[in-house]
Amino acid sequence: MFNHEDWHGFEKAEGVYNEQQFAEFDDIIESARTHGVRLMPVLENYWEAYAGIDTRLRRQGLSGGQPARAGFFDKNRCPGCFTSYKNYVSHALNRTNHYSGVKYKDDPTIFAWDLMNEPRYEAQSEEENVEGTTLRAWVDEMGAFVKKIDPNHLLSAGIEGHGTQYGFGGDEGNPFVYTSSSRRTWTSPRRARTRRSPGQT
Repeated sequence: MFNHEDWHGFEKAEGVYNEQQFAEFDDIIESARTHGVRLMPVLENYWEAYAGIDTRLRRQGLSGGQPARAGFFDKNRCPGCFTSYKNYVSHALNRTNHYSGVKYKDDPTIFAWDLMNEPRYEAQSEEENVEGTTLRAWVDEMGAFVKKIDPNHLLSAGIEGHGTQYGFGGDEGNPFVYTSSSRRTWTSPRRARTRRSPGQT
């Protein structure tokens, strides 16, 4: 659900939502429901494919690509990125599927929401690689925003599992354990320890 490209994007310009593309996603949800499949829509893309967050940065007059892409997650550097992301999320979650008449936020066919595909606060500082404070703050804020609109569905941060002890991924600014420990996501170790199965007392 994160395409911003001109030819079939969900948001082809700032705040301009493509009804045709959303209608096609309505059809995907309806088809999944019919076949007993659950979906986890991804709300944004870190990478430049399908226009990604580089598009949101450029709409705010900033550069995309590396390492500038990290500015998306820093409210001091790109407050408009926070606003545009939230506006899109609000529009998507509050959309009513024209097949079922059910809002996305209330649809049991949706298993969970994914905040972003593979977010990273990459190539910023050694401290960020270890601590991950900027990305975690973004996950906390956006997770809280999503859960305020939709308290029922599960939520994932979408990160890959990097850590500074590994040769690969140690410089990505998204340490898995800390970022995933946000109480807004279902991957939080604390939430996993305290969650009960349905019917469990």
